[in-house]
Amino acid sequence: MFSWRVALRLAVAFTLAVGVTGMAKAEAKAPVCPPPDGGACYFTWIDTDGTSHTDNPTAGYCYQSPQTIAGANHTGRRVYLYGDRDCVGNSVKYVDPGLSWRDGSTVLWSYSLASS
Repeated sequence: MFSWRVALRLAVAFTLAVGVTGMAKAEAKAPVCPPPDGGACYFTWIDTDGTSHTDNPTAGYCYQSPQTIAGANHTGRRVYLYGDRDCVGNSVKYVDPGLSWRDGSTVLWSYSLASS
């Protein structure tokens, strides 16, 4: 018979396991700032409609940036740009810290920051 004590123990064990895993992931992600020019840390991308979007990204994650044609890297890491939504395969372009780009002929869909 399944008792409430067993259920409570399982719930506590699960909560601790999830919490410890989350802390390990947070510690594994290196900071992406300060940018080379100092100041705020962010990545800006512009879509085909001309709308500007600003993110404060973390290294090691993939971020969707639908129909991107331009942007600026104000982080301390290289940004890799991809032609798909999942940052899969080789990047199409990259933008080094402190630089920007504009290319209306290549539409990009996602980006990630270098891990180190």
